[in-house]
Amino acid sequence: MSRLIPSRLLSAGLIAIAALFTAQAASAQLLRSEDKYANITTNGFTIYNNVWGLKPAPGPQQLWVYGYNNWGVKAYHTDFGIKSYPNVSKYIGRQISSIAKLDSKFSVSTPSGGAWAVTYDIWDKAKGEELMLWFNHTGDSNGGGVPRPISSRWGNGNALPAQAPDGSELRNISIGNNTWNIYRGKNGNTNVYSFVRTSKTNSAYVDIRAILNFLRTDSRTRWIGDFIVGDVQHGFEITNCGSSATNRAEFKFTSYDLWQ
Repeated sequence: MSRLIPSRLLSAGLIAIAALFTAQAASAQLLRSEDKYANITTNGFTIYNNVWGLKPAPGPQQLWVYGYNNWGVKAYHTDFGIKSYPNVSKYIGRQISSIAKLDSKFSVSTPSGGAWAVTYDIWDKAKGEELMLWFNHTGDSNGGGVPRPISSRWGNGNALPAQAPDGSELRNISIGNNTWNIYRGKNGNTNVYSFVRTSKTNSAYVDIRAILNFLRTDSRTRWIGDFIVGDVQHGFEITNCGSSATNRAEFKFTSYDLWQ
């Protein structure tokens, strides 16, 4: 003999089933690939595997993606020289002076060994100016170790911070909700400005607009013009990591946002 199910129980059951499917959809993997140039776009962000190093040759690196704020790589790279920069990227396309807000917040996890850096790369549209924000890395905040920031000034094998017009070094500069040592140099034809956080962290909030305006208008710098901001990238600059192709190191984002 059949029994009628009360409507309230039926409704509760349907809600539970809907919630289950929603949770499964939210956690669905979007991409898993070992292709050097694998990428995927979701919610206006593009995530890149970006294994670009040539000499010494890079090892295997697998990109996995669940979302722009939940992704990572498992990699094995040896020797020196940058091998890859897996990153999440968004194009801005606005002049600095017209930007009212450009803030970001993130949380990542990194391996204990190897040589790598957790960095933002912020470019002008023409790719002639590069702003790097270093939050965690296996070097030191005073320009030593590996990796080291690009700099036009060196002393005892260490990169030295840039100088203001009065000759003072740009050390312990608080801007954009963080405190930095600031380096300036060139990579080929590209001007590079590296802000290396004085205390390392895998989780932070940063006001990118404030840093761009510091470079543009502060009397200690005035190094850049009112350029069009191109790509804002955030990821892992990897030199070496892991112990073998079957025992790789993992770098991953557990949260990420970029507000404008």
